[in-house]
Amino acid sequence: MKILSFSVIAALALPFSAFGMAVGPNEALHRDLQKRTCADPSLSTILYMDYNPDTNDRFYTDDFDTFFLFFRHFGYFETDFTCMVFATQQPGTVGLWEVLKATAAPRFYTASVDEKDDALANQGYAFADIVAWIYDTPSPACATIPLFHLLNNATGDHYYTASETNKDSFVSDKGYIFVGITGYVLQYTP
Repeated sequence: MKILSFSVIAALALPFSAFGMAVGPNEALHRDLQKRTCADPSLSTILYMDYNPDTNDRFYTDDFDTFFLFFRHFGYFETDFTCMVFATQQPGTVGLWEVLKATAAPRFYTASVDEKDDALANQGYAFADIVAWIYDTPSPACATIPLFHLLNNATGDHYYTASETNKDSFVSDKGYIFVGITGYVLQYTP
């Protein structure tokens, strides 16, 4: 059996668009892989946010009934429809972990299993559960946007938003620091 060199294989695999423009084999493969790992956006759901200023606890869920229960009965009244996520694991998604302390708020969220495990082992957190499914890397083919993580060191409040405007406002006007990007989500459009 004869083995073809990479350059021969690449030349044979070089596709051309309808406009006659060449697309390199790595670029075509990369686009194909991105398409195969995008979840069906029609399966996404809203990531709701409730905030209780008395406890500095910000609660995120993809379940409307839970969102409404916290809003109606537990003193959470500042609400937001943050972005779109998935309620079940979909192609290319990872779990968004809610990490809680046993006795007090605030909670935080992460898509990093290592960060979740460190919080449970070394930072006094006692419980973690997946509340939604998000992408862990950006994907233009999937139309993802960043989910920003902000922290107010004075109150311990963790704030997550997919809005660049909200991120900038919380940093410049409300004393939060930008921690990083938790993951990638779909844009919420009312």
